[in-house]
Amino acid sequence: MTDPVGNYVTGDNADLYAAAPLRSEHFARWLALWAATVDDSFAGPKAELAKTQASRIAYSISRRLLGESGSEFVTLQRHPRRPTQPAQP
Repeated sequence: MTDPVGNYVTGDNADLYAAAPLRSEHFARWLALWAATVDDSFAGPKAELAKTQASRIAYSISRRLLGESGSEFVTLQRHPRRPTQPAQP
């Protein structure tokens, strides 16, 4: 058995996939749960980055399930660290 992208699905996964194939709605639900969990437990730039990255992952997998390329987005890059300025006397 293969998924919509052509990946082989075997063993217990094949039975599960046959009973309930993954759809875009599953990733939308996963993303909503992820964002709610992050919002409940964290705040700030790293929390926002975690939600952004999760959104990109969900969208990428969802696109692959439709047979499209999952790599529409570029990889997130770290900002270079700014050199620290010595304290002024």
